[in-house]
Amino acid sequence: MTTRFLARFSRISALSAVFAVLLSSGSVLLCASPAYSAAEPVRTVKALMLVGGHSHDYRDLPVRLADELMRRGHVIVEVTDDLARIDARTLAKFDVFIDNTCHRPALTDAFKQAVTEHVRSGKGLVVVHCSLWSYVDWPEWTAMIGGRVETHDKYGSFDVVVLDPTHATMLSLGNRFTITDEPYLVDQRDPAATVLIETAEPRHDTSGTLRPGPDPQVWVKRFGQGRIFVTTFGHDAASQQSDPFITLLHNGVRWAGGSLDDTVHNRLSRSEQQAGFALLFNGRDLTGFKGDLGFWTVEDGELVGRARDLTRCAFLMPSDTYGDFILRLSFKLVQGNSGVQFRSIEQPHDAARPLHGYHADIVPDAWGSLYDYGGARKVLAKELTPEAARHLVIANGWNDMTIQAARDRITVWVNGVVTARFQETDAGVPRSGLIGFQLHRGAKPTEIRLRDVRIRPLRPAELDPQTHPD
Repeated sequence: MTTRFLARFSRISALSAVFAVLLSSGSVLLCASPAYSAAEPVRTVKALMLVGGHSHDYRDLPVRLADELMRRGHVIVEVTDDLARIDARTLAKFDVFIDNTCHRPALTDAFKQAVTEHVRSGKGLVVVHCSLWSYVDWPEWTAMIGGRVETHDKYGSFDVVVLDPTHATMLSLGNRFTITDEPYLVDQRDPAATVLIETAEPRHDTSGTLRPGPDPQVWVKRFGQGRIFVTTFGHDAASQQSDPFITLLHNGVRWAGGSLDDTVHNRLSRSEQQAGFALLFNGRDLTGFKGDLGFWTVEDGELVGRARDLTRCAFLMPSDTYGDFILRLSFKLVQGNSGVQFRSIEQPHDAARPLHGYHADIVPDAWGSLYDYGGARKVLAKELTPEAARHLVIANGWNDMTIQAARDRITVWVNGVVTARFQETDAGVPRSGLIGFQLHRGAKPTEIRLRDVRIRPLRPAELDPQTHPD
């Protein structure tokens, strides 16, 4: 590289910072001295980014990328293209190692051991774009990062879906965005990795054949005590200079470096506590539930129901009854047909439907529709068309549902959108009853995952007129 020196003065979060950029024949060094408030509790993460290879700009883009990451604050990035520099002594100075390469060089044992032990000991690893193709002669690399890429679909703009918007690395991204990049086709996937972003639609392979399903584009996993964040994005300036990419990578570096904690589920926020919410699921076991317990387990803090070949619907029910309330939960329908019963009454004489009452559906094309389950009226309210429902819900990911029952008015929201609105005119319909989480009868398997299940009784002043849940 031609030696040159650049200095720039910029503002970071209304605070001054000076960036110095030094390019030498062996490496590029970026240093920043951000001025943070003395009261700032957030730890700054120190990251070393290794760049180099072909088919991409590894001269100027990494400099701008590091600059943008440091502009966001709480991150200091040093960039080098000197592969020989990566050893245990060097990595010990950094919280995170960012691999942003596209080549298959002969790797030394010192490099392999340094990177492996860096992560295993509790430090972070961030893998960017073509690094999923690099190091083909080091199979442990593929095993460690959780995937390998040999090809991609055509370059262009495409939509991706955020499967868990509450994950720390997904903050400020929403549940869907568009990016201009190469849609990577990911093989040799590690099932232990947690996929957080996938293509909105299946992509085509090199022969033009449509892949069987969406391809993962971003995931996280653990290796020993360390955190690994992987993104397939980052081909060129169109990708790297987009706000979603910078936000995503900034989150990923901070999470891998331990500056962003994992999101804690099944715990009430302070505002929820003050509002009077209570948890129905403690995140550990089935305490407080009754019903068909044999079909339900707790896995990784998630309430999981699985069944197939059911001759009747199976339900897991909190023991108490509820009348006027706001119920909030997050759901992930892995497969099958499920839903939430409320103001429901047990009906032992009904062999197929042992719980009668209102039912908010969790099933494709009818997300959040309201049914008279076990009654003669069937569909009570359905606000969305099947097409609108498909675009509303993260099909393979986590979604939020809110149910509000206020006297004779029922409202259901999914991901903040009203999916059912109903006013009961039959005075004989119960105004209180059980809540139940359903596994639908039938030969097809069903798997439903729930978390953050909480409820708040409505106060008299909230019952009329009905208001949006607080």
